[in-house]
Amino acid sequence: MFGFMQEGHDHENFIASLDLLLPFLSITSVIPSYLRSFLAISAFMFRKVRRAFEAIGTLEVAAKNCVAERAELLQDPNKGPPRRDLLQQMFSIQQNKGADVDFYKKDMAKESYSVISAGSDTTAIAMRATLYFLMTNPPIYAQLMSEIDQATANGTIPATGPVAYFQATKLPLLCASIKEAMRLHPSVALMLPHDVPPQGLVIGDTSIPGGTRIRMNAAVVQYDRSVFGEDANTSRPTRWLLGSTASMDRCMLRFGAGTRTCLGKNISLSELHKLVPALLRDFKLELATKESWKTYNFFFNTQKGLLVRLQRRNIST
Repeated sequence: MFGFMQEGHDHENFIASLDLLLPFLSITSVIPSYLRSFLAISAFMFRKVRRAFEAIGTLEVAAKNCVAERAELLQDPNKGPPRRDLLQQMFSIQQNKGADVDFYKKDMAKESYSVISAGSDTTAIAMRATLYFLMTNPPIYAQLMSEIDQATANGTIPATGPVAYFQATKLPLLCASIKEAMRLHPSVALMLPHDVPPQGLVIGDTSIPGGTRIRMNAAVVQYDRSVFGEDANTSRPTRWLLGSTASMDRCMLRFGAGTRTCLGKNISLSELHKLVPALLRDFKLELATKESWKTYNFFFNTQKGLLVRLQRRNIST
């Protein structure tokens, strides 16, 4: 409904605008507060930046329209039963206890905008990482294809059409491959701040005073050799299939941790586990060039230059 699929291109130049703004927004988030106004004023002197903000504003308008259209739909009993989706859940909260929890239609518009804008890039980055590390690791790719073909033959996953999340999670190497890709290439690589509680904090032999702002970067923690082994900088999905993985799981920050855990974690994992097996079941993938991808870290740890050839597979063979 936002125009991307209907038009077959970057509707309102939103994706390009986000790529342009992320460096500015990332720098603004980490520099001292007294410099932010100066940086913002300087950035708005450039026409491209102003147009980028305007383009991103189109999704905010789309979010408000979604809420208005659903409100109108709910007032007409002839439109059938309510849809089962996130927006309907927000309407239920607002109608049943909106005053108690201070949640109104304007809040639904804000939450809808967050849902629309927050989850697409990060999940796409994880999908690209999963496919890239499979294509650059032929033995694992072959093992995974054997697992997928066997699961298709015995009915664990369907031979055609979408794969359900609960079906995909029955494929251990698939789950391990997705997890390993997100370890090696977390979608968000900008450190988010955490404030040390007033009583202070002791980590190992280090004492940190209360009120100190600290950060942890998933792209660093998830390469810790003392946790993930001496080959922590290489792709080895089978590390997740050998005995207990509790110590490694504790150090996986691909969705953040604690109060900063990504609210869309389950949606993203569902999308990944549904798309990857269906894509690999139906198509053979190979890199179109010998050149490695290029990565850019401005909050999103995005990739460029990943060109892939697809060839439809005959599952019977």
